Order: sequence, then C-alpha cells, then structure tokens
Amino acid sequence: MSNINNRIRPKVKLISHTPYPIDLIAKCAAACYNSKPKTSTVIHCVKSGHTSVLEHANFTFQIENVSRSLLAQLTRHRVGVAFSVISQRYVSMEDTPFIVPRALKSTTTTIDAISIIQNTFDNIRNDYLELLDVGVSKENARCILPNACSCKIMMTINLRALCHLCNERLCSKAQLEIREMVQDMKGCILNLEDIPNDFKQFMKDKMLVPKCCAYTVEHCPESDGCGLRLSSKEINQYIKERMNQLSLIHKKYKDIHRLKATYANDFSIGNHIIIQEKIDGANACIRYDSENGQIIAQSRKCILSDGNTLRGFYTWVKSLNPKQFSILGDRFLIFGEWLVPHSVKYPNEVYNKFYVFDVYDTKKEEYLPQANAHDFANTLNLLYVPTFYDGKFTSWDDILGYVGRTEMGGEYGEGVVVKNQTTLNSHKLEFYVKIVGEKFQETKGNNAKTVDKEKLHSLEVDMNLAKTIVTVARVAKILNKLVDESILPEDWGLESMGIVAKNLCKRIVEDCIKEESETVSKINNFGKVANKIAMQYAKEIAMTR
Repeated sequence: MSNINNRIRPKVKLISHTPYPIDLIAKCAAACYNSKPKTSTVIHCVKSGHTSVLEHANFTFQIENVSRSLLAQLTRHRVGVAFSVISQRYVSMEDTPFIVPRALKSTTTTIDAISIIQNTFDNIRNDYLELLDVGVSKENARCILPNACSCKIMMTINLRALCHLCNERLCSKAQLEIREMVQDMKGCILNLEDIPNDFKQFMKDKMLVPKCCAYTVEHCPESDGCGLRLSSKEINQYIKERMNQLSLIHKKYKDIHRLKATYANDFSIGNHIIIQEKIDGANACIRYDSENGQIIAQSRKCILSDGNTLRGFYTWVKSLNPKQFSILGDRFLIFGEWLVPHSVKYPNEVYNKFYVFDVYDTKKEEYLPQANAHDFANTLNLLYVPTFYDGKFTSWDDILGYVGRTEMGGEYGEGVVVKNQTTLNSHKLEFYVKIVGEKFQETKGNNAKTVDKEKLHSLEVDMNLAKTIVTVARVAKILNKLVDESILPEDWGLESMGIVAKNLCKRIVEDCIKEESETVSKINNFGKVANKIAMQYAKEIAMTR
C-alpha cells in the first residue's frame, strides 16, 4: 500500500509557443483597422469583445500528474484546442500512480476516507495485473481503472481558448485539481520574456482570470458565488434590499397623535414610560451614507441640499465630521428637532441647535429604546431632548403635571411627549402620544361631542365646529412647516399670501383628518369651511409679523 498522504500536484510545462505572440496579434489586429501594430490596439480588441484576433497565438503545454477526472473536464474545451493523451489501450497502467484529490486534507475527519480510497486503489491495481496475467488485453483490462488514474497530456491551445479556459476553470466552483493546473498554465504565460510587461499586467487582471473578473463581466454568473463578485441572484437581492433601504432612509418620523381616550387606554399602570419636553422646532434627521462617506441631512419629506437647507440645518450638518458618524452605517437614522423660531419663545442661545429624540433601526424597522437613543446622542456629542420623567406609568393626572414645564428656558413649554417603552414598536397599541399646553392646543373644548347633529347643515354651526379644530395654533404650526420646507420664505408676510393659499388648505385638511377625523366627519364641506377659517387666521398671523 502506498502512502495515503501522497497527493500529487499537477506538473505543467510550456514546451512551445508562438514567438512574440502579442506582437503577432497586434499585427493581425492592425489589419482589421488598417492601422499600425500597437499593443494598445490588442487591449482595445479585448475590451470591445473582438477576441478572434487572439486565435493567432498558440501555446503547447506538457501536463503530467493529473487524473482522468481532470481530463474529462479539460476535454470539454474543444474549440481552439488540440490534445494528445497517453493511451490506456496500448500502454500498461501497472506503474501508473493514482491521484488522491488534494482537496482531501489529512485531518481527523478525512483520514478514514483517504484510507478507504487508498485500499480501493491497491485492490484495483492487483486486479488489473491479474487480468493482464490471464491474457486480457490492455484495452479491455482498462475497464476497471478509476478516474484517479494519472495521465500525461500534450495540449496546444490558442490565446482566445486559453482565456476561456481560465474564465471557467479558475472559478472557485471548479475542482481544485484543474484550478491548480490552469493556474500553473497562467503562470507559464506570465513568465514569458517576449510578452510586453504592460500587456502581462492586463492579462493577469482581465484576461487569464475567473469569469467574474473578465473585462466584459461585472458579476458572478453562478447562482451561489464565492464572494469575490456578487452573483446575479445576490445583485437582485441587493437591489431589492437597497430599494427597501432607500425607502427607509427617506422614512418620515412617525406621526405622534394627541392624547385621546382611545390612546390613553393603550397605557397600563406599571408600563415603563419616558416623558420628554415637546420642543417647538423643525423635525429633522441625520443619516450616514457609507458608500460616499458622507452625512446626509433630511427633513420629513426630502433630502436637504444647498437649495433647501431647513433654515440652516443642512449647513450645520455639513460642518460635522463624517468619520464620527460612520458608526451609524447605513442602518441607523437619528431623528431630532432643529430648533428655530416657531410659536414658543426660547432664549436665543438654544436656537440653531439639534436635539435628538429618537433613533430608528432600518434593519429591524423599529425605534430604539430611549436609553439607546440617549447613548447615540452622547457618543456623537449631540444634544438630547430634555427628559422630565423615566419610570413607571401611574396615572394621566400625574403626567399632566409636567405639561407646560420647560428646561429649554423661557416662561413655558409647548407640551410633552409620552413614550411607552414597554409597548415600543407595537403595531396594535399607540406607544407615543403628545399632550400640548392650553396655549398651544389645536383643539378647543368638546364641541365635537356636544353639537346637535340636526344643526350641522347650518353654515354657522359648521363654522363653529370647524373652529374647534382649525385653530390659530394649528394654522401657525402648518405655516412654520411650510417655512421649514422652504415653500414659504422665512420673512414671509402679506405679500406671500398667494403661496399660503396654494398650500395651507390642503395641509390643514390632511392634518385635521389625521388628528380629528371624528369631528371632520360631522362638518359639511369641511375643505371649504376649513380653508376660509385657515386663511383668515393666516392673514392675522401675517399682519403681526
């Protein structure tokens, strides 16, 4: 029995080739273009797919220590290739070695398999010799020989066919034995002294390479690639994920509804809640673009730019250090408030600053707990929205005591946002609600509940009911958003009422439907009524600016 660890590497030798092969190909390529022979012309031909000119250069290899398994694969390449192989019909195989696959490593898990293979080889060799001894011809006795039988091959191949051979057999999906053989053939070519060095480099990088690295290919055609290049399947998956990611990247911050009885019931005694100050500024977001190594600034509806800065937020973001924000990757979105003058009056020193209030995980498609959001803010040296309370929910009466407080300075705050950490990211329960102070409430009283339905056809009643939800505070909020989005100029006034008329009514109607759908449903011609009220309030606001 021979040594079970004796796995032989293919032996490749270049015994003949077309002298100065690239010079010859250049002359042939020049004939096609009626130009002077140049190496650059050959490179152009390869890049453009005009590879027939490569067929003029031939290389003859002597190949030994390879198995019949390899031969079966190698002879699939028939165009531009000539083979001469040792004959099992006329040559005795009694001393021919059998090739144990080099991919079988001498480890504890494979030693038994190698032993089985070697024992089989020994039995076959004994049976083959016995057949010869009893008078069976070599061409008939060979029927018991395995694919592992070593063979010697003389192979002449043109450069075009050699490129194709490398494309297919240097792929990681090819068997190790033939990969090693083709790699050695490539090495023989690149060691030739009569090939220009610049063309050798081109051959090394784009010609004598796996198919995924060839000049005309941009992805792996295999269904399951090795990772060197993305497969077509992986590219399609990447595109799908990227499109989904882009939709998340442009994700608006969640709508936070005003506290109502229906939402109040979603909070249970003992739930972990966070009470934060509701800052009256412009909703903004920061994300990191890993492909370009840049920080991206966005508002609720769009990516910001020099033409739409969200009142300076974009400019501030551009001043940040992108490397610091690389920890976000393409995964995390930082939501916060860009504090600029709105309805609530704050001290001047707190304006033009960004206050973090949430972090969104685009991979899990959920908001992070506030503790994690706070950690992100600290790590990135960002301000965090003031927090009044972090603990268990007891009652709404206790929470109402925080409404009107402020840690931003000034006389009073706009209100609070209550965040339920126990039910965070629930699809059934409202886990964030807002409570706005009386001065800034967008709803007055309980008129929606008390008005007689029989009188709803009266314009006067419709107007009174509409005024309970189309309030000065709501109109001012929408106008501030129009300024934030650069639809209205920051110094707008009566001269801008045309722009206001085009945009205000739709926004008011949408906001009221979202927040006060029950009341809206009870008002005839709500859009018309709401527009009349909103424009009246807008003019009053414009006159005071």
